[in-house]
Amino acid sequence: MEFNGSCLCKKVKYSIKKLPLSSDKIMACLCTDCQKVHSSTFSLDVTIPSSDFDLKEGNLKPYSMKVDSGNTLTRYFCPECGTNIYSSSESQSDIVIKGGTLEQVPSPGMYTFTDSKPSWFEVPEGIKHAPKMPEQ
Repeated sequence: MEFNGSCLCKKVKYSIKKLPLSSDKIMACLCTDCQKVHSSTFSLDVTIPSSDFDLKEGNLKPYSMKVDSGNTLTRYFCPECGTNIYSSSESQSDIVIKGGTLEQVPSPGMYTFTDSKPSWFEVPEGIKHAPKMPEQ
């Protein structure tokens, strides 16, 4: 089953072949970088093989930065409205789709970087969580 997504202005449209079978591949990231990039408490991250991503319309603008691991992370944005569509890392072959851009938003199976969460935010009971990014 194919899943579709887009940016806020709809100039970027994409599809992915399927959602990950493992709930550990659908994470709510609470790191401070994601909080800033998304102006929110967390980013909903869906990790998929890059071959499962198909850009249907529009172009993406990359922004690269070094992250705590020392790797370079590149985020891809709509150049018109600024929506973050996905990110990739030089250390992984998978890409991370931003779940909020999907038409059918999945629920997270795990919360990461809980040591960076705002003090008022509580991780829901019964969902896995980790103080940093677990080894992939």
